[in-house]
Amino acid sequence: MSSAMTATTGADVTVTPAPATGPIVLGIASGASALAGLAHYAAIPAHRAEWPAAALLFTVVGAFQVLWPVLVRVHPRRALWWTALAVNVGLLALWTLSRTTGMPFGPEAGEPEHIGVLDTIASASELIVVAALLVRPHLLSRATRPAESPAD
Repeated sequence: MSSAMTATTGADVTVTPAPATGPIVLGIASGASALAGLAHYAAIPAHRAEWPAAALLFTVVGAFQVLWPVLVRVHPRRALWWTALAVNVGLLALWTLSRTTGMPFGPEAGEPEHIGVLDTIASASELIVVAALLVRPHLLSRATRPAESPAD
């Protein structure tokens, strides 16, 4: 028998309390996500002039990163956890590509972009989000699997 306490709700779902460090890690991930989103919003005007599609991407990404901390606290679902992980890893990969070989499409295709303050803030924040999510991936396991059913 494990030392962790579990309870079964009326919906027949196992609820396991998160470790005490859970709120701290989630707070770090939330703050870093919001900061990355704000950095993306700050970069929209410069990108709108160059390429409107990039400005749209920055708008959508910024909205997700700013809203994710609220969503994950109001509706703590594993899907939100994994979506944030995938989005932030994808953004880090895109940033690395755009700074090394350049984007394969767009008005400046194949030309590496310069590293700036805003994109450094956004990328460092995304890296913090990814690290926090990987350190504690089970924090949102509140209602993820049905309780064991008794043997027939």
